[in-house]
Amino acid sequence: MPVQGLPQDAIDLIVAQAAEEGAELAMELEQDPAPSVAVDRVTGLPLPPPAPSFSGTITITRKRKRVVADNIAPEDILFTPTARDQDKASFLGFRKRVTASDLVEMGLGQDEIDRDLRSGYAVEGAP
Repeated sequence: MPVQGLPQDAIDLIVAQAAEEGAELAMELEQDPAPSVAVDRVTGLPLPPPAPSFSGTITITRKRKRVVADNIAPEDILFTPTARDQDKASFLGFRKRVTASDLVEMGLGQDEIDRDLRSGYAVEGAP
């Protein structure tokens, strides 16, 4: 969000709240130019300079924690072959079919994907 004329106290408060929430904070701020010296009209003495202010952009990124329910096809559920129910299984998981571009988004390197495709591992059950 763009900000203008923000005092240091307000910046400190924003930083403290972001840290408390565990949010990521990115600030691109520059100090505003100091105003000319003001003079008290009654006494004619110079007034103390105002506190410095800042203008720029502050970006706060909050992670939303939520539960997402997804259906799993029965043929994609993997478990210990000798188990009669999931409570007795020593292994329980599911198979998910994804594209190579999905694997890259998940963080796998292109060389790993190519190696697995050559070995036939990643194309199990593909038409």
